[in-house]
Amino acid sequence: MLLSICIGTYNRISQLLATVQEILRCPSPDFEVVVLDNVSPDGTFEKLLALSQKDSRLRVLQNEHNIGGVKNPCKALTLGKGTYVLQLLDKDRIDSTYLSDFLDFLKTHEIDIGICALDENEYGKPSVICDNRIDSLLSTSYMSKHPSGNFYRHEMYCAASIVQEILNTNIQYAFCWELINAEIAAKSKLPAVVYKQPLVHMYTPEEFSSQPTLTFTKDEDLYILPKNRRKEYLAYVVQTDSFNLPSDERKKAYEAIIQRFKILLKADVLYFDDPSVCSHYRISEKQKKAGKSLFVQRVNIVLFYVCFLCSRHGFFRLNFLLGRFFTKVQKKLNLHTAEK
Repeated sequence: MLLSICIGTYNRISQLLATVQEILRCPSPDFEVVVLDNVSPDGTFEKLLALSQKDSRLRVLQNEHNIGGVKNPCKALTLGKGTYVLQLLDKDRIDSTYLSDFLDFLKTHEIDIGICALDENEYGKPSVICDNRIDSLLSTSYMSKHPSGNFYRHEMYCAASIVQEILNTNIQYAFCWELINAEIAAKSKLPAVVYKQPLVHMYTPEEFSSQPTLTFTKDEDLYILPKNRRKEYLAYVVQTDSFNLPSDERKKAYEAIIQRFKILLKADVLYFDDPSVCSHYRISEKQKKAGKSLFVQRVNIVLFYVCFLCSRHGFFRLNFLLGRFFTKVQKKLNLHTAEK
């Protein structure tokens, strides 16, 4: 088996059924579809199990209990039988007319990690092969990218320490795919790939606004909140330190992380102004005001720099204490902004 397309799902059967049927239209025997149901109450498991009786390339599994919206898709990838595993969220889709070409690509390239382009403006352009470690790292990681279309050599994915941490502890990272990508890219001795054929497609804006997220059930877990963005990018810094990169590569990684953090905070301000985003993530009016505040954004950048410098100089205990203090400050700033 060459490829396992792995889908962790919860309570989205109508959309997922159409997605699976579309994938199975590809006649190739070199792939399978693995669906891991997170104990959905809408009959997901039973309906897909019936479909699997008609096509052996579909395997349907179910957890004994709901393990959460972050852990479930991570676990789904470990269950694939293919040499490669590809991540697909249950709200996204694959164009089966391009699947055979992707399988041919995997047959002719030795890689450990790759990502599929999700921007329509990139579709059809030549795929990018990254031959050195730092380019592989920064082309696949630390971008806060939507995770559908990430693909890995199965053994590398299962061996990643961050994957085992997510599956075997209660620690949850909303941005876990960036950390997984980075660890595999940093450890791999093979090129990484940015695949630019129109294989994987994200949900439409209409679907996005009409279907609330099932991943983030607590307001404080929402990844686009300023305090969570800061935690996210500090986690990138700490992880980058652990790779023991040469000084020039480490500097390049830090510069990219800081620049992307600034850009993303500005983009998040626009998210809080977008009704479809607010509807999808069930963002409250208080969160909108805090998220759109330029003052909060600038304070968040300053806090990030302070914590970044603490991490860089080995003051991890101080960084932890400052993080707790700054989180309290952030809450007061959010409340103050929301009251205006």
